[in-house]
Amino acid sequence: LHKDVIVQSPTGSGKTLAYLLSVFAILLKVKQIWLAKETAALILVPNRELALQIFDVANHFGEALNIRIRVLLGGKKSKYYAKKVADEGFSHGCNLSSLINLIYHCVISFCRSIFSVNVLIATPGRLEHLIVSDGNFKKSLKSLEILIVDEADRFTESVFKRRYCNVFTSSIFCFEESFF
Repeated sequence: LHKDVIVQSPTGSGKTLAYLLSVFAILLKVKQIWLAKETAALILVPNRELALQIFDVANHFGEALNIRIRVLLGGKKSKYYAKKVADEGFSHGCNLSSLINLIYHCVISFCRSIFSVNVLIATPGRLEHLIVSDGNFKKSLKSLEILIVDEADRFTESVFKRRYCNVFTSSIFCFEESFF
């Protein structure tokens, strides 16, 4: 733990799988440290499509390893995208109804169910909203040990830069604004 890594490689080269396998290896090695209601890893992504793709891959392994994974999505079309994901087969054998229900519940009810999750995949807007508006959510991130920022080059875009600065400078992280 406590090592920083920056990876840059072409699309389709396996970055997502590489960091997910690393997260799972760390969680399995020191699993007794994290309680059932603590979030150990946060994966920040710039958009819901990427969040859902990563969730699909992560959940496939997470279920087999008994690691709880959730995705936080923002935007008005979240219920539509949840249905679309299920219709396109991202569920890999999961009950489609429960997958739609899970994603919709997370978006509409501000993700009350994520307080019992080990790996959280989130878009910046939804994460920022929850950190600012929900003290219990913020407390659930106090045990965070692993932070992955996917597609970090997108953070220079003004809308993302503001949101990421708000997330990283909140009291749950030990980063300073000058980091950006």
